This record gives sequence, structure tokens and C-alpha cells, in this order.
Amino acid sequence: MKIRGMFARSIFIMLALILALTLVIGACGKEETPTGQEAKVKMGLSIAFTGPMASGSAPMGEGMLSYVKYVNDQGGIEYTDPATGKNQKALLDYRWEDNAYDASKRLAIFKRQADWGMDLQLVTAGPDDTAQAASQAQVPIMSISQISGAVLNIQPVFVTGTFCSYTEQNAAFIKWASQQQATPPRIALISYDNQAFRFQLNGAGLTEEFCQEYGGELAGVEWVPMTITDFTIQLTRLKAANPDWIILQVVPSHIAMVVRDAQRLGMPSTVKFIGTSSTFDEGIIGLLGAQSEGIYAMIAWAFPSQTSIPGVQLADQIVRTYYNKAPTTDHMQGILCAVIAVEGIRQALNEVGAANLTPSAVNDALHNLTNFDPMGLTKPITMTVAYPAGSRSIHVGVIQGGVVKVVSDWLPCPRLVGQ
Repeated sequence: MKIRGMFARSIFIMLALILALTLVIGACGKEETPTGQEAKVKMGLSIAFTGPMASGSAPMGEGMLSYVKYVNDQGGIEYTDPATGKNQKALLDYRWEDNAYDASKRLAIFKRQADWGMDLQLVTAGPDDTAQAASQAQVPIMSISQISGAVLNIQPVFVTGTFCSYTEQNAAFIKWASQQQATPPRIALISYDNQAFRFQLNGAGLTEEFCQEYGGELAGVEWVPMTITDFTIQLTRLKAANPDWIILQVVPSHIAMVVRDAQRLGMPSTVKFIGTSSTFDEGIIGLLGAQSEGIYAMIAWAFPSQTSIPGVQLADQIVRTYYNKAPTTDHMQGILCAVIAVEGIRQALNEVGAANLTPSAVNDALHNLTNFDPMGLTKPITMTVAYPAGSRSIHVGVIQGGVVKVVSDWLPCPRLVGQ
């Protein structure tokens, strides 16, 4: 009897161990969301609320967070569960950190948020310095910026850009500018000497051959540090080259500095200044007042002044709701980035469901977006893994009467990166 009792106890202990092991193994997978409860998708945000680009990147971050908060306040991302065919909603479980526009901090934040288990990261910078880590971890990054050829060489590709490259945007602009005058426009560039901009045309920024291909002539290129406090030397050289247009890849405070220095140096009034995606913002109007009149912008998304566009109307609503201010062009950029990211998550949920969602599924969905309309914020977006860039068109605006007036149609950008 004693032996039989000991045997029974042994069997009981073995069964208990098997049951415990089964529960542990089962817990290693993604836990299914109980019926009646929302699924949650983990989103990391790496935002430069401080640092040398903060005048632009901070409102971009506010735009991102505005849309993320809005989605959650609407109950989450609506999708169709592939197993049941029923409409479901998934909340965004998000966390953000300030990267101060510092490459080492961006990399550290990516690794920290990847360890947390994020399904996707949004970042207010180009993806170049984190692309390798994203590829190795197979956790996707949605950059607020462009896609460069260097990033596409890192396989598998786990990055997506909000818009096409600055080189491609410059090509579309030069072609448009050449159609506005009888002679080839002379084009100059003043740009920060950093990784995001330096990769253009293998570090040249602009070349004579490139400008001629799209109907212009090269007047000059000036690379400047992000800490620059005076543009006298650069503008003196460019003034001697007789430019028609000066492309400014610098933040609004530096655009204002360029305009003031140009006026002090007697730069002809016929010279036109144009900001770019990620650098132009209506903050210039506050900095320069009447002097901002006539400054141009080439942007890959809608301006806040285009109030008939549904996406602009929503942007105005949510930025005022969450940050008590009117949206700027930088806010619009952040919102567009988040809108694309959320649509990628939605398509991934439609494909695999919340229980089987993985970062790879989100990455695949982003790289296969087809004819997606981001509420009119850009032309419809189609992406591929070969070139995962969102907006591939720009339009030109000019400050008139204290607001930006659009003066061109959407201008398609040629595919140059990765070709």
C-alpha cells in the first residue's frame, strides 16, 4: 500500500510538471487577445524634441503623436480579422524617447525599444544610422525622411521612408523651374553637411551634369555645419555665380539667417530662395515677418493652408486638440509619417490577425502598400521592397500675404535611388 501510494504521488507530480511545461511553452508565443478585449500593437517613437534640428523635428514629433493619440481615442486601428471575418480594433501601445538628433542616441533607443518588443518604430530622422540594426533585428523603422541608396543595400530591407530622396525632389523642382523662364535657371544649394543630405549624388549635392539633365545650370554648392551663425562667406561666393534659385536644406531659423544676410550683402532681389521637405516650415513667417514674403518651398505633402483637403482638416483638428496650436508644414510631415505607418499595421492585421502579428508582417505590409490615399496629404502611395518610399511627388508653394500659396501641380519625381 505504501509503495502504491508513493507511485500515485509520483504520477501526480509528473503530470503537474508536464502541465506546467505546456503552459510555459504556450506562453512563449504571442498571446491571443481574449474575446471582447482590444488587441495591442507596440509602437516605438524616436523623436528629436531637442538638439540642432528641434525647430523642425519637435513639431514633426508632435504631428506623429497627435495622430497616434487620435487613433487610440477612436478605439484603435480598425481591421478585419482574417480568421473570423469580423471587424476588430487594435490599440497602439506606444512609448517615445527623445533622441536629440544624435545618431548614437537613435541607435540606443532603437535597441531599447526593440528589446521592449515593438512591432514598428517611427523616427524623426533618416534611417541610415539604424538601418543595419533594424535589418539584423528584423524590426521595421518608418522614417519621417527619405530613403537613400545606402539603406537599400542593407538586406533584408527593414526601413520605409515618408518620401523619396532629396535628389529626386531636386530633379523635379529644377525641371519645373526651367519651365518658368526662357533661359536655363541657375541653381545653387546651401545644405547642412550631415549624413541625411551628404549622400546626394555621392556627396556632391548638385552637379553641372545633373542640373543640365533637368533643364538648369549649376551656380554652386555650399556645405555648412549645423551650428553655423553667419552665411556671409557662402552667400558672397554664390552672389558672384549669379544664381536664379538657392535651394536651402537648413532649418527655418537658418533660412531666416540666410535671407537677412543676403539682403545685407546686396543679393539681387531676383534671386529666389526655396526650402525643402524636412526644412521649410511656417515658422519662417514668424521669424522674418514681411521679409518672408516670396520665399518658396518644395514639399512632398500638403501645406496646412490647403484647407479643402481632408487630411489637412484632420491635422488641424488633432494638433489643436492635443497641442493647442495650429499645425505647420512640419506637423503635416509627422502626421503623414504616422498615417502611412498605421495603414501598414492595418494591412498586416488584415493579413495575419492580431494573434499572429509580427514586426516582419508589418514590414511586408508597408512595402506592399498599393494605391493608398492618405486622405489627400499626398498623391496615392504605392511602395515596393525595391523602393519603399511614400510620397514620390512634390509641389511648390510660395509665401504670400503671410500664408503659403501653392503655385504648381503635383510634380512627379524621377526614380533615381537604387537604379
